[in-house]
Amino acid sequence: MPDNYINLYVHLVWATWDRAPLLIDRYEWEVQAAIKTSAASTGADVLAIGGMPDHVHLLTSLPSTIALSEFVKTIKGTSSHLANHALGFGGGFKWQGSYACFGVSEDGIPHVRSYIAHQREHHDGGTLDSNLEIDHPCLHP
Repeated sequence: MPDNYINLYVHLVWATWDRAPLLIDRYEWEVQAAIKTSAASTGADVLAIGGMPDHVHLLTSLPSTIALSEFVKTIKGTSSHLANHALGFGGGFKWQGSYACFGVSEDGIPHVRSYIAHQREHHDGGTLDSNLEIDHPCLHP
């Protein structure tokens, strides 16, 4: 039987509970580091991560060994556990249960990577890309 070949890239976006602006200063970097580590443990390759105090953008490959929903559950669970137990939130940190996912072609990776790297500028300057910043009810309770 031949080995599987999967070439699947996804751009994920999810928010903190009630869009609380909790991802500031060192919390932002430590939560993002936990997401990267957790994603890598599944075999994913994180290409970009960023966001704002109330949400995260992640561009990653998706390995063939895990379903998308399980992948998201793993990375959100690991990062919220870190926030609550190691960063001192004491149970006060929570992600919304929902998320948005967009398939990304190889040709689209540079654009999405750049967009994620410049989140603050896009939000502050009003240059949001409606195809990457979905205004979906799941992200705005």
